Amino acid sequence: MFKEHFPNADVIGTEISDTASQFEMTVQHDFAIQKEEWISKADLVYSNSFDHSIDPVKTIQTWRDQLAENGTLYIEYNERLSVCEPVDCLDATTSEMEDLITSNGLRIRTKFKGS
Repeated sequence: MFKEHFPNADVIGTEISDTASQFEMTVQHDFAIQKEEWISKADLVYSNSFDHSIDPVKTIQTWRDQLAENGTLYIEYNERLSVCEPVDCLDATTSEMEDLITSNGLRIRTKFKGS
């Protein structure tokens, strides 16, 4: 979707699975671990997998540090769909998510309501 709307953008997706290289624009990587070459480089960081984070603080700090000066972080998260299971480790309320974001030096500009 990003490539469709921003054809000249460099789009990189991460996947922890060893099958990552089978997918276009995807690298095998744990999204919570910082890659030095990505620090301060991203205009946009997006994830719909935050509920998979084993260490939410480390993850949010990693993504924060990847943002360029005017970069934006988008996290798709639904409190109702986030339950503590082996694959979805995080079980946080919307308020807890907001506190996590703001206590790590980010500000919430907009919240979108899903269906």
